[in-house]
Amino acid sequence: MDQLKAKANYFRVCHLLVDKATNALRNALHAMHPPSTLASVLNANRATLQRIRYSVIKASQWDLLFPRSGTPDSNNFDISLLTVLLRNICGLSAPATGWNVMPPVSDTSISANILRVKMFRNEVYGHNPTAVLDDVTFETLWQEISVPLVNLGILQNDIDELKVAPLSPEEESYIERLKEWKQQEDDFMSKLSDVESKVVKLTKKVENVHPSHVEQLAKFNFAGKIRDLSRKFQDGTRKWWFDKLLPWFWSEESRVLILTAGPGVGKSVLSAKLSAVFRERGQLAAHHFCDFRNSDFNNPQRILQSLASQMCDNVEGFRDKLTEILRRDHSRDSLSGAFRVLLCDPLHALDRHDPMLIIVDALDESKTEEKSEFFELISEKFCELPDWIKIFISSRPELAVRKILEHLHPSEIRPDEKDHNHDIELFVRHSLPNFDDNSIRSVISKCEGSFLYAYYLVSELKERGVGIEPDLSDYISNGIS
Repeated sequence: MDQLKAKANYFRVCHLLVDKATNALRNALHAMHPPSTLASVLNANRATLQRIRYSVIKASQWDLLFPRSGTPDSNNFDISLLTVLLRNICGLSAPATGWNVMPPVSDTSISANILRVKMFRNEVYGHNPTAVLDDVTFETLWQEISVPLVNLGILQNDIDELKVAPLSPEEESYIERLKEWKQQEDDFMSKLSDVESKVVKLTKKVENVHPSHVEQLAKFNFAGKIRDLSRKFQDGTRKWWFDKLLPWFWSEESRVLILTAGPGVGKSVLSAKLSAVFRERGQLAAHHFCDFRNSDFNNPQRILQSLASQMCDNVEGFRDKLTEILRRDHSRDSLSGAFRVLLCDPLHALDRHDPMLIIVDALDESKTEEKSEFFELISEKFCELPDWIKIFISSRPELAVRKILEHLHPSEIRPDEKDHNHDIELFVRHSLPNFDDNSIRSVISKCEGSFLYAYYLVSELKERGVGIEPDLSDYISNGIS
């Protein structure tokens, strides 16, 4: 037959598979995870996707899944990325015949239709050396490929129009894209097989290890405290603070950020909100509250154990590395030895990683008799951690945090009086919507810059049912003192 017509047939089928199949797989993804919830689903499955990052998911694709600003847009996902997501985060069960055998006509499930698209892709890709299809084969393939595409939400009319549309100069690019799709999925299946094999071996290995090495480490559960403090955070406040923090987190210039402020400014509420935000994004490594009322919270050995325990839950692969190290190394008598065994060695044993955050709240409260061993440990040893570990510290200004940590090139944030008082005003106005401007100003002036005072004062006024009064002085305490 006419070689030009045969080549045109092949280009059209490649176009159908790449273009319409991409839309079909995107429809399948949206059916399970609509665009409105896609960002939260991706964050919830970040650890799963991290396992195949670098080996299957390209850097450019990873940036589409987890953009540094804004939300992911599935319209920018190519067919190979859509395939990876459908197989990894959608909970799809394999067709009855498995993922490698063409399913029977009676199987109309989403999985079966996705598999049919893949199998037709393999069949067409098999013609790649000649890049030709005779008319009979073309008509047969076109009809067979159309069925799963229509079942996945592609309009039959769109398929029919594509069949007769004029060929463009870009048609040959569809062959290359088909090839990339095939090769990327082959890589994925190969890596998946390797991972499954390693998991089996690791499971057998860990079964022979006494589990108490990791389980016996101290672990302080701050979930309740973080939850209660986060509830006190007023949406719309602290924007100035997050505007400074987020660029620092993604920069490579500084690994330590310090928030210094006096009592009652709201450092712990900010730390709790930060913890909740970064935990949801899968970027929280650990969070520790120092508290002078609990000696365990200020024991540097116990703090290191708690940080390590939390990282077992939050940092992908950390538990396995820590378990392996604890089996052969128990040199934890000294503080520097504990730091090396519990944090430094297992973190360095992990692959390159996106930034993750350690939060240390109220570092000034870790002092005992004017000395803070944990603070000294941060100063002397935390520079040895991988550069993807970032540290946020809050402290009162009495502890000369910035000066002692100067060699770590810390960034520092201090609440600006204007921004801080504006946040207090937002909080008071939101909490007391019936108060006029004079009453609001009267409440704010009594706070003297203390968010803690504002919180309890507002709570008392609301409990008393005070509204717009001619004189609030009878209801408001004289001030912080």
